[in-house]
Amino acid sequence: MGSTQTAPAADNAAMAHSFLSTRLGGPQLRRPLRVLPRALALFLAIVLAACGREGSPPALPDLVVTLTPSVVNISAAASGDAPRTSRQASSLGSGFVWQADGHIVTNAHVVNQAPQGVVVKLQNRHSYAARLVGIDEATDLAVLKIDAPELVAVQIADLSTLRVGMSLVAIAAPYGFEHMVTTGILSAKARSFAADPYVPYLQTDAAIHPGHSGGPLFDAFGRVVGVSTQMLTDPRGAAGTGVGFAIPIDLALRVAEQLRDDGRVRRAWLGLVVEGLDAPSATALGLDTVRGARILEVTPDSPAAESGLRAGDVVLRINGRPLNDSRDLPPLMGQFSPGTMADVELIREGRSVQIRVELGEAEPEPSASRNRPPPAPWGAPSSPPATPPPVASRPATGLRDNPLGIRVESLDAQQRNSIPLLRGGVRIVRVDSEAAVRAGLRVDDLLLQVNGQSVNSLERFDEVVGRLAPEASVPLLVQRRGAPLFLTLDLPRRTP
Repeated sequence: MGSTQTAPAADNAAMAHSFLSTRLGGPQLRRPLRVLPRALALFLAIVLAACGREGSPPALPDLVVTLTPSVVNISAAASGDAPRTSRQASSLGSGFVWQADGHIVTNAHVVNQAPQGVVVKLQNRHSYAARLVGIDEATDLAVLKIDAPELVAVQIADLSTLRVGMSLVAIAAPYGFEHMVTTGILSAKARSFAADPYVPYLQTDAAIHPGHSGGPLFDAFGRVVGVSTQMLTDPRGAAGTGVGFAIPIDLALRVAEQLRDDGRVRRAWLGLVVEGLDAPSATALGLDTVRGARILEVTPDSPAAESGLRAGDVVLRINGRPLNDSRDLPPLMGQFSPGTMADVELIREGRSVQIRVELGEAEPEPSASRNRPPPAPWGAPSSPPATPPPVASRPATGLRDNPLGIRVESLDAQQRNSIPLLRGGVRIVRVDSEAAVRAGLRVDDLLLQVNGQSVNSLERFDEVVGRLAPEASVPLLVQRRGAPLFLTLDLPRRTP
């Protein structure tokens, strides 16, 4: 699509010969190049042809006409079985046809809003009841299945050619409208958020509105590069600020394939708590650039512990894939399957060391809603949730006005044994302050360290937090969904 016709091989061979003789060698080299081997001339002809193979992208109006049949609107079913008309359904977001057999990719948070099921509406205004194939909360992705004829599947981009500054097109079917088209560029790659450690987001300035969730983000040739997921809002809550984020399509398809084939996603687990390096540390280790992840702690009985990894080791690569920062570790683990034999390249006490590790399996992700079980396939009866065992109540911390702006509770012995803690900690039960929200803290996070000090009891939490200086930037170590996260909370000025 949008390619230009290339010159015949013979013409390209002549062009290559002429280029070498006149541009590189000048008149004095023309005679030797007359006997240029045919094989070399043919090779140069192929190179010249490849350089112009993709050509110019199609005009945007033509591109939109081609792509919109693959973009769908997703609405909540009114009640009972999802109807074949969406007149009474409320719009939730968008999605796109991944495979022509009816598999649809969208966001998990889109389908989580529809306990009775969803309706998928196509460009031709026909609507179909969707079956839930699977949800992955860790990447905010979901796969649906509809039975519809003559579906048009999207084409997939090769993200290895993706460059910052490239033109992008976001197409969605929000709010029940037919389609909405916005354009922009790729602003950045591999943006990370503490709340979503497995996703290296693409950032774009193409306007992303709430109804875009789950819709495709295309390159200028009409190939999907990502799944539109979230946007940055200004303090007044206004949307469309020019900072939107999308899940890279290669990650999205790895997740979608596992959901289609197995109904769930399995991720590798190493069992490390790591931090990034600063410039002085990198220089002391003899590194030419600031890169790598230093091990702070090795989880007992983990694959890392069994293979001999130690606190203080600096991990540079895993199976040849570089770690430029501590934030690179979770998405890298998401690319491996449990049981993978991984070669870990590291620096230990100034020496280069390589250790072979058999990766374990990460804890499965919990349901998005803690008030209901994971969604069952719509249309099938779901069993009522099992009654949870009684848990003794635990008092919240008595330090009501702590500067972190959170409330925590202690953990009993049963919970300490059942939760994969890296060390003792306290559980966050309320997030009250704007500073805590900005830092990314969430209810049910396990708070392990504050300002580099362990907080394994309510008394210890009160003691450590009570010594914090006003307006300080406080490093926090939390555990979420079984994985460690490093967050920074900027304390506000204390009022008298």
